[in-house]
Amino acid sequence: MSIYDQIPDQSHDPKPSQATFVDPLSESPKKKRSGCATCLIVLLGLMFVGILLCGLGTWYVVKKAPDWARNAIVSGIEGSDLTDEDKQIVTEQVDRVVDEYKAGRVSIEQLVEISQELSNSPLLTLMMAMAAEEAYVKPSGLSDEEKEQAERTFERVARGVFEKQIETDELNTAMDFVSTVDSNGNRQFKSPVADEDLRLMLAELKRLSDEAEIPDEPYQVNVGAEFKAAVDRVLSP
Repeated sequence: MSIYDQIPDQSHDPKPSQATFVDPLSESPKKKRSGCATCLIVLLGLMFVGILLCGLGTWYVVKKAPDWARNAIVSGIEGSDLTDEDKQIVTEQVDRVVDEYKAGRVSIEQLVEISQELSNSPLLTLMMAMAAEEAYVKPSGLSDEEKEQAERTFERVARGVFEKQIETDELNTAMDFVSTVDSNGNRQFKSPVADEDLRLMLAELKRLSDEAEIPDEPYQVNVGAEFKAAVDRVLSP
């Protein structure tokens, strides 16, 4: 399940002051955004865990599991809104891991390590924030100027996270305005989310960016490079 599946449908909310749900993958934004990155990462992690569980099954299942995983993941990549370059890099890394596993040079323990690396990557937390922008900020009652500032704020936060000037845990306070955390530690988006809560979230994100002295300029995350780095940390330490 991707983080988009966790965002409730608000399309029938009659209150104009509340944000309504818009599927970010159905829009045609001005520029490519790696909105499906979390879906791909979670899928990869689930497939790796699936391979681990298949170790308890039949010889046929164990042998076929890597190919099933690879085909499912690559299908998700091709259908995503990642850039062509990111798609190529992520696909190459998936093939790298699967081929090494089938050749016996990667253990099940290493597969689990890779899934953990991806789970701990700033991509997950970051894409939660990006999902909030797509599903709540853009269709909200905020002014055009506020929405433009919000996009820049998210870009600054992205840069701060990836350059390790902002810790992912520091984003929790901002995300608390638009989501809740259940007993298992999973974050779920609220429904509905008031415009004032969006403003509070954005104000907190801007505060973090200002304190970290993140430049007020455009920035885009290199998903492919981050994905490769996570795999390298396990296979090429």
